[in-house]
Amino acid sequence: MATETLFGISGNLLALIVVIAGLIIAIAMYGIVGWFRRKAETTESKIDDLVIAAFGTPAVVAVLVITLFFSLQVADLPEQFQFILDSKYINVVWILLGAWILSTFLYKSIETYGHRLVSGTESDLDDRMIALAQITCKYVIWFAALLLILHILEINITPFLAGAGIAGLAIALAAQDFLSNFFGGAIIAVDKPFKLNDRITIDQFTGDVICVGARSTRIKTVDNQVITFPNKKIMDSYVINYAQPDMLLKVRVN
Repeated sequence: MATETLFGISGNLLALIVVIAGLIIAIAMYGIVGWFRRKAETTESKIDDLVIAAFGTPAVVAVLVITLFFSLQVADLPEQFQFILDSKYINVVWILLGAWILSTFLYKSIETYGHRLVSGTESDLDDRMIALAQITCKYVIWFAALLLILHILEINITPFLAGAGIAGLAIALAAQDFLSNFFGGAIIAVDKPFKLNDRITIDQFTGDVICVGARSTRIKTVDNQVITFPNKKIMDSYVINYAQPDMLLKVRVN
C-alpha cells in the first residue's frame, strides 16, 4: 500500500521524480565533462587531461548512484527488499568509484609521464616496463578495493588471502626464470652497458645489438647470424662494448 510523503505525493511517485531529476543532472554533467575534456586538450599541461580522465565518467556514475539511492529511500519498498537500504552497500559503491578514479589517474599518469621520460631511449625495454607498471598499479588498487569490500560485507577474507598467497608463490616459482631475465633486462636498461647498434662481444660471440627486450637481447654477428642471449646470462657475463667510449676504430697491432 502506497504511503503519502511530501505534499501528499506517494513514495513511488516521488521516487520517479527523483530518478528523472537525477537523469537530467547526469546528462547535464556528462555534457559539462565533455566540454572540460575538449578545453583540456587545447592546453599544454597534461594535469587537466589526467584529472578529467580520472574524475569525469565516475562523477556522472556517482550522480546516478546517488539518484538511485535516494529514490529507493523514498520509494515504498516491500519488506523483503529493505536490506538494499543498508549503508554498507552504498559504501561498496563508493569504494568501487574510488578505485576506478585512483586506478585511472595513476594509469594515465604513468602512461603520460613515463613515456615522456623514456621517449629519448632507443631500447623498447623501458616502454615495456612502463606498460608493466601501469598494469601492476591497476591490479594492486583493485585487489585492495576487493579486500576492503569483502571486509565491509563481513566476509571472512582469511581463506581468500591464504589462497592468494599460495597462488602467488606458485606463480613466482613457475615464473622464476622469466622474472630473472626481466629484472636483468631492467638492470640493462638502467645501467646501459650497451645500446642498439653497438658492437659487443658476449661469451666469444661478437655482433651488433639489434634488440633489447624484456626477456632477452639479440645481436647480429659479422657473418649475419642472429644470436639470442637471456638477459640473466648477460648480467652474469663479461661484455665488451667496442662502441664505448666512442666510435673510433680500434686496431691492435702486434
